Parts: sequence; C-alpha cells; structure tokens
Amino acid sequence: MMNRYFLDKKFVVFYIILFVCGIVNTNASTDSNSKTEILQDTITELDEEHEMWNDVFDAAVNRRDFRKYKERDVEITPWIKDATLPNPDNAALLYYQAFLLRPEPNMATSLQIDKVLKGAESDRQMRMYLGHCLPMIRCAELASQIPQCSWGIWYETEAEFGISSLAGEVRNLSFILAVDARTLVWLRSQLAFVQGAPQTISKALHTDFESVLYSLQSNPNHLGKLRTSLLENEEDKQAAKVLRSMTDEDIIARASEPYRHCLESILRVMDSDMSYDRKHAKIKRLIITLEKEYGDDLAAGYVISLCAGRLLEWYEIEVVHQAHLNGIKAAVDVYLKTTEIGKLPDELPEGLPKDPFSGLDFVFEKTDEGFVLRSQSKSFPKYLKNGFQFKVQNKSISTITTKSVEK
Repeated sequence: MMNRYFLDKKFVVFYIILFVCGIVNTNASTDSNSKTEILQDTITELDEEHEMWNDVFDAAVNRRDFRKYKERDVEITPWIKDATLPNPDNAALLYYQAFLLRPEPNMATSLQIDKVLKGAESDRQMRMYLGHCLPMIRCAELASQIPQCSWGIWYETEAEFGISSLAGEVRNLSFILAVDARTLVWLRSQLAFVQGAPQTISKALHTDFESVLYSLQSNPNHLGKLRTSLLENEEDKQAAKVLRSMTDEDIIARASEPYRHCLESILRVMDSDMSYDRKHAKIKRLIITLEKEYGDDLAAGYVISLCAGRLLEWYEIEVVHQAHLNGIKAAVDVYLKTTEIGKLPDELPEGLPKDPFSGLDFVFEKTDEGFVLRSQSKSFPKYLKNGFQFKVQNKSISTITTKSVEK
C-alpha cells in the first residue's frame, strides 16, 4: 500500500511538471485547441502507464500472497502456540481488528466463496484471496486463544453499530475461516491444538445475566416501575415499609440473587460427568423449582423470565456445537486413513473424539458419496438425525463437505 502511495504521488508530480512546461514552452502563435489536445494525449498516455504499473504491482502482491498462503498450507505446528497474547486480555479487541483487516472480495470472489462453502474446490484465485486474508486470519486465530471476550456494545443508544452489525461481521469472518479450513493438513494441525470450548456456555450465560442486570441498573425507569409494582402488590404493611426503605442496590439484589444461585448449580451440572440426558433432566428440574419458589416475586421473576427461558435451548446449541467439532475431528482422521490405505476404512480409527450426546463413539457408515457419522443417542436433535455427512471424491481428500441433512 505504501509503495502504491509513492507511485501515485510520483505521477501527480509528473502531471504538475507537464502542466508547467506546457505553459512555459508554448508559443504565442500556437492554437489553444492544439495545446489542449496535446496535453490531453499526454495525460492519457500517463494514465495508461500508471494503470500498467498498478497492474504490475497488483500481480506482484498476488504472487507474494499466494506464495505465503501456500507456505502456510503445509505448516504442521500452529504458529499461535508460541505467540504472545496482547494486553488488555480481551479477545473482542482482536476480533474488531480482524474485521477491519478483511479484504472486501469482488463479485467473482464472493461467488467462489459460496461455491467452496457448498463443496467446490478452492482454485488459484481463491487461494490468492485467502493469501490477502492472512493478516485477518492470524488476528482471528490469536483472538480465539483469549478466553475473555467483551464486545462493549452500548445497548441503550440508537447507534448504527449494534448486535445485527456485529453478527454480520462475524458471519463474514466465519465464511473466510471456513474456506481456509478446506486445506486438510492445516485443518488437522489446528484441530489438534483446539481443545473445544467447554466454558463457552458458562461465559454466555453469565454475560446474558449481567446484561439483564446492567439494563436494570442503567435504566431508572425500569427500576422505578419495578419498585412501584412491588409496593402495589405487597399487602403486608410492614413488608411495604421495608420495601420503601430499600435502596436501588437492594432491589437489584432481590431480583438477581435467586437466579444467580440457581445458575451456579446449573453450571456445576453442565460440568459434571453425567450423560447429556441426565444433565438435561436435572437442569430442567432446577429451573422448574426456581420458577415455583420465586416466580411470584416480581423482582426475582423479572430476571428469571429474561434469563431462564432459553437456557436449555442454549445448552443444546452448545452440545450441538461440540458434536460438530468432534465429528469434524473424527472425519479428518478418517480422511487421513483413507489416503494411507487408498480406500475408506471399514470402521473408525481408535481414540477419536466421542459424540457428546451419547458419550460414545460416533456410528460410522459408508455412503455412495463418502461416509456419515451418526449419534447413538435418542436425544440427538431431529434436524441432525441423518448425521454429519462427508464427501470423498476420487478416493482422495480433494474436498471436505459437512452437512446436517434435515428430515
């Protein structure tokens, strides 16, 4: 970029010199139209030369980035293993930088990204674009190693950048990372390094809880209406007197403590060695008990209704995510075994990640296009009942395609 700046600057100087020389050396008898034509022709020639050098520069950058991506393609040891994490300890700051580093693809590249995500192979042009994306990819990889991630979105404003904008940026980033992950050698090295995200659900639930409390604390109208409702529904005069003497902090504590204690119990269940079915059932009982004991309390019920309603759904999403990750890890080893013996193996290699729904190995079945990994659990979501399907083309590892087939 800097070289191009100096190149453009040089041509600007050429234009100025040309203009001055044209004024100095022009004979008084020269027709003004002729002077204009000569000047325009010269400027056109310089524009064409400028464009030619721009093309040369772009080609050199493309070759360089393609070479860098090719070199990265054969890396076995993840570079982030020895990387120094930046301060402050907040992954969101790096993700925001990654968003800014993403090169905007042209229409042809965007269409090719879509094709690759649907199973097509990455061509030279795609790898060249991924080479341009390397700074963004490395920034995102580094961010993924930082457990703390606070996006710092100000929910109380009508700013143009909000959750929907963030989701769009994350989606664009995920598309690039998904295309990048088509390179099997790199994918295996990264998956070997990734240990999963067992605390992701914990952080998400805590963040959701804290955002509800923050909304209550930062909005006097909400807090005032809650206090008024509590007084209107309190028939005991002594209890009403106590309510009037309560500070805002006391009201917030009354609203938050029941769910806070329940959430800690739920997270302990999630982290236990119980099966998914037993965890799901116990978490459901804890939520039902919480709602029975505190559902009639307007303060506690306010937080419970906002936080507990989708807790089980989020937990299932987390387990599905882990199932996808474990399924891809298992599939990579199947692909590697296929290249080793020249055909698909008859059974899964030993020591592969297990299905988090059943706690057992995935069921391995060959298909006309490749193979499928299924869960042995009856609790496996219906939309995933046909398992994770993987394609094998020409008995090699030319592409990897995973999809969950709906009924």
